[in-house]
Amino acid sequence: MSGPGAVSTGLKKAGGLSFIAVALLQILSIPLSLASASVLLPSSTLAGIQALQGLTITYGTWVGTLIALELFTVVGFGSLYFVLRGTRQLGAVAGVLLIMFSIGVGLAADFPLRYVQINLATDYAAATSDLQRSGIVAAYRLALDTSNIAALMESVISGLGFLLIGYTMFEDRFLFGRPTSYLALLGGALFIGALPASASPAAFGVLFIVSSLVLAAFDALVGRRLYRM
Repeated sequence: MSGPGAVSTGLKKAGGLSFIAVALLQILSIPLSLASASVLLPSSTLAGIQALQGLTITYGTWVGTLIALELFTVVGFGSLYFVLRGTRQLGAVAGVLLIMFSIGVGLAADFPLRYVQINLATDYAAATSDLQRSGIVAAYRLALDTSNIAALMESVISGLGFLLIGYTMFEDRFLFGRPTSYLALLGGALFIGALPASASPAAFGVLFIVSSLVLAAFDALVGRRLYRM
């Protein structure tokens, strides 16, 4: 038995609701990221530490929101994987696997280091000597750079995944439709564009907001379609 009907209704509904949750979390992440801009894109390492001391709750909430988003994404794309595999859309299946791998990069390397930054900012405020402070600044810089590199890796890998999904959906538009494929293609291009845009804080910030809105629309359309299958 093959096709979407081969996948249990419960799994498709769970996937659909997860995609809707991802769309909402994508939108929620935008004001949180803007509020945390001085931490995410600091003028200097010390400026980032000092900004984080006053934005611990906001920054921590932003990171927690992204972790929840990733976990819901695992459920949503897990459901989509089985639906696409049943329809033999192998390009899209490969795209889903790339996105799942990128989520692993974020959960393993990016987000834990964000919480390390919070702890280091707290330690800096409690430091009693210049030697302690200089060591904390160096550790913070390493955590920030490593988490940013992991985030860029995640963005590029998931971008490739969305391009594969978008192309496959474009070729076989009857399951999800052309608008969904266009959003996936645009989202993939924006995600990959994060690599060159990272050289300019302003460009990167705009790209993050636009890509979040595009992917929120994609997630909403896929979620609605899965839920109604």
